[in-house]
Amino acid sequence: MSSGFLLAEALSEVLRKPYHKGDVNITVSYAVEGLKVGDHRVMLKRNFDTACWVPPVGKRASHSIYYGDRMVARVLERFVKVNEITMPPAKEFADQVKKEIAEEKEALKLAKEAREKEVTAKRKSIPLPKVNPMHPQTRVLDAQLKWLRDNSDTDTWELFIEWLHKAVVSYGRHERGHARNTPQDLKQVNRDLRTLGIPFTYFNLFEDARMEHIERQAMGPFDWMMFEDLAPADNPLNIFLRCIQFEGEPDRVALESEEPYAKDVTRTVGHIAESVETYYKRACSCTTSEQLYPVITEFLAEFKDDLPPPPPEGEEGEGDGGGGSGSGTPGSGKGKKGKKGGPGGDDEDDDDYNGAGERAGDLSTAAEAADKGDEFFEDFDSDAEIVGGTDDEGKAAEEAAKDKLKGGGKAPPPKGGGGKGQGIPESIEPTGSGGRASERYFLSERAGEMDDVYRKRVDNLTGMLMRMFKSHTLPAALEAESHRMSGRHLARGEIRWMHKKVFGGKGKRKYSIVYDCSGSMGGRPDREGKLLLLALNNLAKRGFLEGTLILSGYVGGHPGWLSYQFPVKDELILRINPHHASEGLQSALADNLASIKGMDDVFVMTDACICDTPINRGQFAKDRIWPVGLYVGSTEAATEMDRHFPQNIIRDTIEQVVEAMLTRNRRTVG
Repeated sequence: MSSGFLLAEALSEVLRKPYHKGDVNITVSYAVEGLKVGDHRVMLKRNFDTACWVPPVGKRASHSIYYGDRMVARVLERFVKVNEITMPPAKEFADQVKKEIAEEKEALKLAKEAREKEVTAKRKSIPLPKVNPMHPQTRVLDAQLKWLRDNSDTDTWELFIEWLHKAVVSYGRHERGHARNTPQDLKQVNRDLRTLGIPFTYFNLFEDARMEHIERQAMGPFDWMMFEDLAPADNPLNIFLRCIQFEGEPDRVALESEEPYAKDVTRTVGHIAESVETYYKRACSCTTSEQLYPVITEFLAEFKDDLPPPPPEGEEGEGDGGGGSGSGTPGSGKGKKGKKGGPGGDDEDDDDYNGAGERAGDLSTAAEAADKGDEFFEDFDSDAEIVGGTDDEGKAAEEAAKDKLKGGGKAPPPKGGGGKGQGIPESIEPTGSGGRASERYFLSERAGEMDDVYRKRVDNLTGMLMRMFKSHTLPAALEAESHRMSGRHLARGEIRWMHKKVFGGKGKRKYSIVYDCSGSMGGRPDREGKLLLLALNNLAKRGFLEGTLILSGYVGGHPGWLSYQFPVKDELILRINPHHASEGLQSALADNLASIKGMDDVFVMTDACICDTPINRGQFAKDRIWPVGLYVGSTEAATEMDRHFPQNIIRDTIEQVVEAMLTRNRRTVG
């Protein structure tokens, strides 16, 4: 979960929480959507003004996602510009940092002299002043951030933090998108591009378009226009970049422009934009990177006289990785390249904007890594630190950071987690069964494992469900005397006294959960469903919930079920194995009619792909039982559920399902 960001002294203090929160947001969103990146580590790179991805290379078998310490400098610049904030020139901040560095060097020199004297006289050593680990350019950014914080009202500062968070999420998503969709063998990609005569810059830009389209389909837009300056419509490459920035929406300004095109006055900018947009749409429709090659070749052939020259050989793909490294050269990837003025500066000319230089460089770092192998990391990682991730090194860094944040000791159970129960026995054996059911047909031999992300979601769901038991107070005007009279009633000539009525508070809920164990529950429906079971089980351990868990399926061609009393062992939930040919819901409900009578609610967790005949609603309604179907997914995929259940809760995530469950619960507060 990249907790190392919170302790990164090489990063501006203002940025630590937004970096951490943004990266955690991506991790949780990927888990919710069931998207996989594979083993990876999250790195913070010093003196780096971009973000980049490096695939598994050499001995490193995991992906590397790098965040630069100055990655969001462009966001500050854009925010100041959009909100018309008058910030001092960048030179003032640079001079301030130079002065601080000179003073620190002098203080260090004096401290060393004093220590030598102390050692000589008393044979004692005194500690030296701590050296600021931030790079000088990063310290300039830090000074600018602090100026904005100190000179802005609360609303403006909170808006800026919101921009920062969104930017970190978008940059992180972009690099993970490459990890999920871009070929890892960039050496072969380079060979293919050389054979076809395609400059790497153009491949990078077209691959960005293709990859981001796939990611938008899965998780929504990146919102680049929120914190990126729009590229000028002055050449086909920049117009293509505008298409990426508009994320598939029509670029009306360029498309409707009647302005003569600078390099060919017989054509308008609108004509050029229309043709470029066609190439963008073709790039988005490609399912593999290799399918881009003919599209790029046609693009280059059509606009060969209109495109800016690509970087010289050795400066893209197989060269220096596009810069942005510890040398302070202009960077590459998702970040502003080569900006020296910064917010408040006046030494940058907007007319020099180069779309290729602004965006199409992040894969060049990955290409360089593919070319150099293990040698690449010796230099590139020399000023980078691991702050989290899912590979062994990432997990170790995460645990070390958590220990430091907790003061080095073992932390208590999470606030929203199960923690210790109330001494209530946890079921491990079924209390009932139906048909030919036995544990071997419903439970696997080994329990699944929960990673930190999954466990965190269980904790969050537990906290949400605890809202059912929160007490709240409302005033009530009664005839019984108290210390205060009701003025409203007194005005009408009535005598009433004000009392506090407490509603809610600790109590028990009674739930029966029927869990669909058919094969179509496998994958995301099962992962989301078990999150709910584990959270409800935490409530049962604490004494807030009682009821039954009923596993339903088909055994030997006949309906079968197992029932357990809440709470159960967490291990049992993690052993549930959905693989049956059908659901058997009618039998599971009918056979357990006696135990589900009087429940506050009966929920059926399913995947909406129900093969059974619809349940007999009338049979259960006679006993005032109206089963509620729960499904995590799209409404379009759940049309079958209306035939089976009198009520349904259908949402995109289990968190949203629980929120809807709380809304319909009369005890819910907040």
